[in-house]
Amino acid sequence: MESIEGVEFSAQAIIDTIEAIKRVESLNNTEKSENLKKANDILRDIIKEKQCRKCQNICDNLNSCEFCIRNYLVSRFEKWTSENEEIDEWIESCQKKIRRPDHIIEWIPYSNLQDIQYTSEGGMYHKMKALWTEGRYTSWDFKYQELKRFGPHYVTIKNVSMNNPNLEQSLQEIKAHLLLTSTMSPVIRIYGLTRDGNDDYMIITENVSYTLKSYLKDNIHTLSWVTKYRILQNILESLASIHNKKFIHGDLHSGIIRLSTSREIWLIGDLRYCRSVDNPSEVSFGTMPYVAPEMLKGTTEKMTISSDIYSFGMVMWEVSTGRQPFDEMPTRLLSDEIVSGSRPKIMEGTPSHYANLMIDCWKEDPLSRPSLAKIQSEISKTLEDYFKDVMSPQEQEEMREINFLKTEFVAASTTKQEYVSKPNQGRKDIEIIKYDQIEKEEFFDGVGRISFGTMSERRVAIKTLQINKLDKTKERMNSILSELLQQKISRWDHIYQDKNIVEFLGVGIKDEKNLFLVMPFANNGNLRKYIKNNKLPFGEKLEVAKGIVNGIKVLHNNNIVHGNINPDNILIFDKVPKISNLPLPFENKDLKSKDLYICGELFNNIGYVDPNSFLESSKSHKKDNYPVDIYSLGTLLWEIMSEKVPYRNDGVLI
Repeated sequence: MESIEGVEFSAQAIIDTIEAIKRVESLNNTEKSENLKKANDILRDIIKEKQCRKCQNICDNLNSCEFCIRNYLVSRFEKWTSENEEIDEWIESCQKKIRRPDHIIEWIPYSNLQDIQYTSEGGMYHKMKALWTEGRYTSWDFKYQELKRFGPHYVTIKNVSMNNPNLEQSLQEIKAHLLLTSTMSPVIRIYGLTRDGNDDYMIITENVSYTLKSYLKDNIHTLSWVTKYRILQNILESLASIHNKKFIHGDLHSGIIRLSTSREIWLIGDLRYCRSVDNPSEVSFGTMPYVAPEMLKGTTEKMTISSDIYSFGMVMWEVSTGRQPFDEMPTRLLSDEIVSGSRPKIMEGTPSHYANLMIDCWKEDPLSRPSLAKIQSEISKTLEDYFKDVMSPQEQEEMREINFLKTEFVAASTTKQEYVSKPNQGRKDIEIIKYDQIEKEEFFDGVGRISFGTMSERRVAIKTLQINKLDKTKERMNSILSELLQQKISRWDHIYQDKNIVEFLGVGIKDEKNLFLVMPFANNGNLRKYIKNNKLPFGEKLEVAKGIVNGIKVLHNNNIVHGNINPDNILIFDKVPKISNLPLPFENKDLKSKDLYICGELFNNIGYVDPNSFLESSKSHKKDNYPVDIYSLGTLLWEIMSEKVPYRNDGVLI
C-alpha cells in the first residue's frame, strides 16, 4: 500500500501493520478480518484528525497545514523574481514542497536588508551582517490564511558572484541546508537568496558570528579543557545531524564552524561539498590540512563518512592548540606528507584520553577510525570522569542532574506502541527566545512564575522554571540547561503537536539566571474557570472529558507520567482541552517542597493527588507510575460532571 502524503508516522505505522496482518499465516480469515477492521478504524480516526478544515487535505499539523501554506506561496509567485529563471524555478520548487512555515526558502529583496556590515572575505565568498526588516516566516495564521513573520532581526549574508562558474555549487549548498534543517538539525539555517546592485547573488542565513578558527586564535590561552570538550560536543552534534541524513560533509575545518548568535552553539556551515553516502565524490575537496589521506592518493577511492572523522580529528588538534594543523609545513609538501603518514605533534599537557581519540581519528585505514557515536560517548565519559575528580560532592550532584536530563532525552525518543509517532518525524525546531522579544509582560501568580505577554503580535503565556538543586550555580548551568531543554522539547514535538497537549513556542533565559518557557495563551482559561463560566450541556462536557483522556493516553503511550493532572493544568483553547505543565526532569516536583507556589497549587487541588504520593513522593514521577494520573483523571471527570471542587468543604483527607 502506498504511504499517504502528509500523514505522520503513526498513520504509516498502521498502514504497515495492515499489510503485516495480511501476511500472517497463523490467523484464519475471521481473525484477519477482525484485526484488519481494528487497524482500519484506527487509521480512519488518525486521518480524520489530520484533515485540514480549510483545504480538506491530510496534513501534518492542523494549525499550519502544509497544503494551505504551499497554496499561499504559489499565489505569490508573480510578486517576486530573481531575474534568473533557474533560481526562480528552484525557489518555487522548494516552496511547493515545504512542510513547515518556519523552514521556507524565499527570494528576499535587497532593499529589505539594512545596516549592512562587512565581516569577512576570502576566496569566492565574502560575508556580511545585515538587519532584515521583515524577518523570516515563523507561523501560519489559519484564520486569515496567511504567513506571519518574526519581525526585524539580524542575518548573515554570503556573497556568491554571478560570474562564478560554480553557482550550481551554491544551489547545492542551499539544497543540503534545506534538507538538513527540515528537523531540529544543528546546522546553520538558510532563509533565502537575494541580489545586490552589482548582480551578485547572496545566500541569507541565520546570524552567526566569528568562526571557530578566529575564536581559538584569540582565546586559546583562556580556554579550559572543559570548554574545549563542550565545543567539540557542539561540533559532533552538528556533524551527526549531517551523517544521520546520510550525507558526507566533505570539507570540515575550523573556518566553516561558526557560533550561532541566537542559539549560542557552534554550528557547521558551508555545505557546498556535501554528498550523499550513496553517491560520494571521488574528487578531493576541502582545505588541505584537514583532508583525509585516502582522498589525496590519486586513486579511485571515494569519500566516506570516515573522511569526515579524519577531518574532525584535525579540528580536535586545533581546539587543543589554537593552531591550524601543519601550519609550519610548506603547502607544496603537505599532500605527500599526509599520504605518507605525517600527523601533527600532540601538544604537551593534552589529556591522554583526548590524545588517544585524536590518534584514532587520524588512522590511515578509514575502517579503523572510530564511529561518530563512539567519539561522542568517549567525550561524554571523559567529561563525566573529569567532573568526578575536580568537583565537590554538591557540584557532582548538580552534574548528575544534567546527565540525568540527557538520559531522559534518549528515553523520550522511544515509544510504547508501534503506532505512536516517532519523535524525529516532522520534528519542530524550538528556538531559544531572547527575553527582549516579549512585550507587555504581566505577572499572574504573584510570585513571578506565571506571566502573560506579547511576542510577534501574538498573545503568549510565560512560565519561569524552578530548577531543582541548581540554585547556587544557575548562571553557570542555565545556558547548558536551556540548550538541553530546547532539544528535549523539540524531540517531544510530536507530543506537543497533539490536539490535546499544549504546544511549546520556545525556551529562553531572562536576567541571565532564570529559564522560561513560552506557550500559546489559552483564550478560554483553565478547566475549572471554563466550567464555572460556561453552563456546558452534557454533550460538551463529554467532549471535554474525551479530549483530556486522549491527552493522557498520548503521554502514557510515550512513557510519560504527568504526575500533576488537575484543572489548573488543563487549559482550554477555543473549547478544546489541552494538557499543560508536562514534567521536566530538572524541575522541582517533590510534593514535600516548601515552595509557596507549589504548596498553594497542591492544597488547591488536594483531591487530585493519589494518597500514595504522600507516602512515597519521590516515586510520583516514576516513569511507569501511571496510576497517579489515572487517580487524578477520575477526580477530574467527577468535577467536570458535578461542577463541584472535590473536598472543598470537607477538609483535607490524607
